[in-house]
Amino acid sequence: MTSKKRQRQRLRRVIAQRGANNASVRWQANVQLNQASFYNGPVMPSVADLAEYNAVIPNGADRVFEWVRAQSENRMTMERAVVFANISKESRGQWMAFILGLVVITIGGFIVLKGRDARGYALIVSTLIWLAGTFITSKVQGRRELKRKRDELAKRGLIDQS
Repeated sequence: MTSKKRQRQRLRRVIAQRGANNASVRWQANVQLNQASFYNGPVMPSVADLAEYNAVIPNGADRVFEWVRAQSENRMTMERAVVFANISKESRGQWMAFILGLVVITIGGFIVLKGRDARGYALIVSTLIWLAGTFITSKVQGRRELKRKRDELAKRGLIDQS
């Protein structure tokens, strides 16, 4: 039996028990109002909310500010670690590319010394083109990323895009 059929049967029983017609049966409704406030981003709770925190919890407002300060320090520490890790990763990649390029160019020089000039020069030139292309590509991508970030900040109204 579906829930709608059960509800109809209950309604008929209530009407039958009270001996009344549909018009005289009273329905009561409970209305409950819930209100919630959420704070997101740099916006802090209002002064009234902070006063309520102090009324409910001893030094409640101080605890809120201490929590915000601790979260901010934690976030800055994590961002600093990410920045240093990225710098380290880039530096390591540049050194590896330099060493690899140096090895391949040295091999090309040995090939030239062995009398195979065309192959040796081709290896040296292609390695130099590869290194230059990688460098140029990374610079172009960096500029695109910087422009994207500037546009995003300007869109939010955080910087003046001039």
